Amino acid sequence: MRLPSFALPRARRPPGAGEGEALAQACRALWLATLSLMSAALVCEDPAQRRALAQRIARNFETLAREGDCFSPGCRASFSRLAARWARHGGPAAHERGPLH
Repeated sequence: MRLPSFALPRARRPPGAGEGEALAQACRALWLATLSLMSAALVCEDPAQRRALAQRIARNFETLAREGDCFSPGCRASFSRLAARWARHGGPAAHERGPLH
């Protein structure tokens, strides 16, 4: 089959090409989801739900710090600090400390 003169044949990608972009998109999506969880945690009144949200947020930040190559090193360091901070809020005595903000 002959292609019209204006159509270019698709370039062949080497194996693994595009995986970096897929990971970057996944990391950006995780960052946006984490922002939503943070908003929910700040308005949540139930201590058990707040604790569960804080634990999930901490895990998300840990993942972003570890896997978020699309973010700058400084941003990834911030994610590490935020993971530690949210992990403290997710501890067993989180309900005794009051609101997260």
